[in-house]
Amino acid sequence: MKDIVWIVSYPRSGNTFLRALLSNYFSDAGRPLTLAEIGATTIGEHDEQLWTALTGQAPADRTIEAQWRNRLAYIEKRRERAGPEQRFFKAHTLNSTAYGVPGFAFTPGDRILHVVRHPCDVALSCAAYWGIDQDKAVQRLLNPGLVVNGKPNHGYEVLGSWEQHTRSWLGASTPPVHRIRYFDLAENTLETLRGIIAFLGHEPNPYRLKAAVAFASFDTLSAQEGMFGFVEGQQPQGGQFFRVGKALQWPGKLEPEQVRALTEPVQDVLDDLGFSAFVAQRLAGAA
Repeated sequence: MKDIVWIVSYPRSGNTFLRALLSNYFSDAGRPLTLAEIGATTIGEHDEQLWTALTGQAPADRTIEAQWRNRLAYIEKRRERAGPEQRFFKAHTLNSTAYGVPGFAFTPGDRILHVVRHPCDVALSCAAYWGIDQDKAVQRLLNPGLVVNGKPNHGYEVLGSWEQHTRSWLGASTPPVHRIRYFDLAENTLETLRGIIAFLGHEPNPYRLKAAVAFASFDTLSAQEGMFGFVEGQQPQGGQFFRVGKALQWPGKLEPEQVRALTEPVQDVLDDLGFSAFVAQRLAGAA
């Protein structure tokens, strides 16, 4: 059975950017991969034909329970059908058990890349992507039962709150997990990618690292979306998928009470992962 590199994150946390970097690195194509080519390297949670076959329910009629109870069968089928170029499995689902069924099944050879972004930046980005105001986005990130179904022909993504989702993956240790902070991915991209490649068991190639960082730059990805569109960005009311691509966008944009609501319950997580120190250092430098 094929081993998989899982790329897990809350939505709007850098999952697609990381996949773009990895796809460009491993392809060694000598040019930027298109967004479609990047997508072709990835297994996702939205093979709706497979979901319909497993549940007997079309997306519009499918229940959350029916989809969840068939998650392990879905994962097994996607793993079996993965082509040689499909290295990655993108997932936004929290790492939990529901209806007596775990949401994930791993092999010993699997690896997990967990991308974490500051919840205030996530809320700001989700508001734009989902086409809602910032207060509604904050409330969604605080909702422990959050399930999204953002596209008419898609099933569900069981996210939970930012806290619930993040703690669920922080508790994962088998198979091996590599934690990636969004601000490292955005601001120290080459060295962060080098560490990821080494974690995956490869000797990092300096030329390919530099090429991947150049080919998957925010400007390149944003320009490709502007010219050709991007299937992952097709939200009914949302804006452009590749929006800003920077860490620490929220100061001065979120209200103080919104910041407190998002950060106070997870202050230990933000401290442990170094987000608190990063924010303090950056804000002190801007003063």
